[in-house]
Amino acid sequence: EIFRAVVEKEANNIMNELLKVISANDKTENIFKNYALKRFQLIENVANFYNIVKEEYLLYFPLIQKLRAKYDEFEIIALKQILLKGILNNEIRISEKQVDDVALSLAAAIKGLELPIFIDHSGNSFENKLEVMLDIFFNGLLKK
Repeated sequence: EIFRAVVEKEANNIMNELLKVISANDKTENIFKNYALKRFQLIENVANFYNIVKEEYLLYFPLIQKLRAKYDEFEIIALKQILLKGILNNEIRISEKQVDDVALSLAAAIKGLELPIFIDHSGNSFENKLEVMLDIFFNGLLKK
């Protein structure tokens, strides 16, 4: 019960901190970058805590997976809010019909960077990888 309470508290803290980033009055591109950077920082802090209690982490893995699913739902909603704000401000060219698919793709891309970053442990590795991902997202791959 104590472990569950700690994990839930940490998850709620992450979500509250990310909501602050989303509510910023800034360009959509900056909000995405700040969201991903803050997300990584917060998750890294939690991961460091779980390294301390690694045995308990493995024992309670199903609980953590359940809470992770709740967080994943939150992340999709958060990314949708950023996208909708970008559409409203005429900063991105997707339609509202595409928001669900783009939010899911972004969540998968950001989440996909987690493992390589945690393994790499180099200081600005995440920010460099994030810059590449955001450049592709905002500018595409094709020459124009």
